[in-house]
Amino acid sequence: MATLVQSVPASPRPWAWFGEFLKEELAPYPGRGALVARMVTAATLVMIISMIFRIPYGAYGAVYALTISRENPEATVKAVRTIVIAFVLAAGAVLAGALLFLDDPVLRFLWVIGILFTTFYALSAMTNYAAAARFGYLVVITIPLWDRHIPAELRVEGTLWAVAAITVGSVITVLVELVYAEWRPENELVRSVAERLARVEHLLNSCIETRALDENTEQQITRLAMVGTSRLRRILQRSAYSPRYAEQMSAVVALVAEVSAAGACRALLIGAIVANELPAI
Repeated sequence: MATLVQSVPASPRPWAWFGEFLKEELAPYPGRGALVARMVTAATLVMIISMIFRIPYGAYGAVYALTISRENPEATVKAVRTIVIAFVLAAGAVLAGALLFLDDPVLRFLWVIGILFTTFYALSAMTNYAAAARFGYLVVITIPLWDRHIPAELRVEGTLWAVAAITVGSVITVLVELVYAEWRPENELVRSVAERLARVEHLLNSCIETRALDENTEQQITRLAMVGTSRLRRILQRSAYSPRYAEQMSAVVALVAEVSAAGACRALLIGAIVANELPAI
């Protein structure tokens, strides 16, 4: 009985999964610090402009500045384009529903049910989840506005200000991304691949010239081979590249990994030959 009791594994802690979740989500990766800096800069600029010009719904623009920043400017511009189109369509739907059904409470209630049902159906059926989510978001934040006992002009103005605030936030985010791209135009994925190929090139030149590798280069090649390509694949997963480009770069990453591994073996072999531990081949 004592043996059976001792063989029972200890039950995991109730919140152990939460710690693993935070560890995975907060793990650093190349470019994350710059991404956070761009998000904070864009959100700060949106709030400064909203406070100076007293733009209603400025907080929503700041929130979207935090959520639409991507790993590269192309993906950010694509996300902003989707957001603006979805919000314009949502504003048109809200204004059309108000024009047709605002005077009748029963029809207004049915319209709210119908637009919310349409939104949830679009979230489950559309391939572009972001567009459906943005459409539903504006509908949700403007429904209470149209149910307030204020003049219709103020309701229309509030709806348009909601679209304008989020559009301003999106445009500022794009400008921040473009300025960053001009300031630092390098691509993290391409830079990492180029670094690996440069080390292998240095190794091959050493082989051609039959000279020993310096210790720093040998250590860097060995380190790159040991680290593998998990970091490069993580960049591919987190970046909104087109499917064709992502497939091509995935093949390039796999090829570079093989070249780096072969280069590391060759570097160790050269080191052993130079040290007269192995006969030259």
